[in-house]
Amino acid sequence: MSPTSPEQPTPLDTEEGAPVEGPLGLTFADGFQFGCGFMAAVTLSLMILVLALVVLVLLLSVLGLRLL
Repeated sequence: MSPTSPEQPTPLDTEEGAPVEGPLGLTFADGFQFGCGFMAAVTLSLMILVLALVVLVLLLSVLGLRLL
């Protein structure tokens, strides 16, 4: 019996004995279809923005400048 590749659907047995197509597997890109990937992208972007602001404030405080 050879292993199936992720691209090939796997038949599942049901009570009637007829094979049913199984899940093919999900990737990170598939999350954009369901909105999960969009939320992950927004969260990552916000984390990078906050990190950039913290570095900017640190740099300005080292230089002796104040933002407010």
